[in-house]
Amino acid sequence: MDIIRKCVNDNDFSKSEDCGSDVGATLGAICNGNRTCQIFGSDFLRLFSTQRSLMDKKHCSGVYLKHLQAEYACRKLSSIKDICKLKNYRLNHDVLLSSEQFRLNKRKGPSCRLSLKVKEGRRIRMELIDSPKRKLSGQYSRNNCKSSYGALKIEQKDLRSKMICGGQEEVQIFETDTSSTEISVTERILTNSSMNFLLNISVIGCPNLYSSAQNPGTTYVRKSNHLTIRCKDGRRWRLECSGNEWTGGRLNCTEPAETGSSSLIRLGSISIPPGILIAIILGLALIISVCILTIGLLMLQRQRRKAAYAAIYSMSEMAPVEYRRSKTPSGVYQRTLPKSAMNGGLSNGQLLQPENEYASVQEISDMRGAPYGCVECARAKNGGGSLRPLST
Repeated sequence: MDIIRKCVNDNDFSKSEDCGSDVGATLGAICNGNRTCQIFGSDFLRLFSTQRSLMDKKHCSGVYLKHLQAEYACRKLSSIKDICKLKNYRLNHDVLLSSEQFRLNKRKGPSCRLSLKVKEGRRIRMELIDSPKRKLSGQYSRNNCKSSYGALKIEQKDLRSKMICGGQEEVQIFETDTSSTEISVTERILTNSSMNFLLNISVIGCPNLYSSAQNPGTTYVRKSNHLTIRCKDGRRWRLECSGNEWTGGRLNCTEPAETGSSSLIRLGSISIPPGILIAIILGLALIISVCILTIGLLMLQRQRRKAAYAAIYSMSEMAPVEYRRSKTPSGVYQRTLPKSAMNGGLSNGQLLQPENEYASVQEISDMRGAPYGCVECARAKNGGGSLRPLST
């Protein structure tokens, strides 16, 4: 606001402490839909001085008007030429139009018609920001809004038309049920410069996807803002509509997947979530490592056994020892092994008992004296299994 050049004393505050004004309508009437906006001037202060207070209908004094502060933001209008000649205009982004643009682009005829279209599956939302410079007198009725102010007529294919009446200083939102619509602006709005409004047309929703030659074998099943994609090979994933685009994975069965965006990973013909797939991989790795460790231990034990058998075999391959051969009175041949040789063959440094001068192996022969093939070691009767000497 203007720089305050006068200090307000306590008496001024006490006289009008309950003073207040609704400034939204006044600011809208001055600025909305116009190329220029002058809000800091004598006209602006005069408009506020005529406003009634919200609480007790007291006027705000000029002293308080100098303390008024206002914040505003400007939005750039869409630069669409020949608005009234648009036919099947495809919307790809939001469009902001003003009543002044309609008046500058009016054509000869009773109204200005806009034919708008978006991709199948998307819808059109219209927001009417109405800022009349004067309020309508009397009670508002939709039946006489044409004659008293004018209207925007929304027409939809196979649906009833909807009339949006102005003059109420309110924001009205209308959303189409289809992907195309027509807007008719009456001649009264086009010729009456006191009627100001902004028309914000936005595109909402995501487009439908269909199978084609570029994506063969792809089937789309849409439910509200969710889309399921199925492939012939069994793959399947789900997308979600975020804003105006599908997110969550690829759009067809032939398109490369987005990194980290696919919610399902194909394994054979079954779709498995990534978490379960990681758990399966870790389990298989653990099983393989246990098997490798077990096989290694078994091979180590086997190697140790082979080393022990080799040591025993090397002992048996030592140089032969000279035996003594003699015949017993009963006709049995025997061979005796010297004590020194037996001591050298015992493990852990064990020695034969002193009384065991010889260890013997008896050969049982038949009547002809030929070996019969049965060999036995004579054991002592009372030596606890120790070898005993045999008489020669």
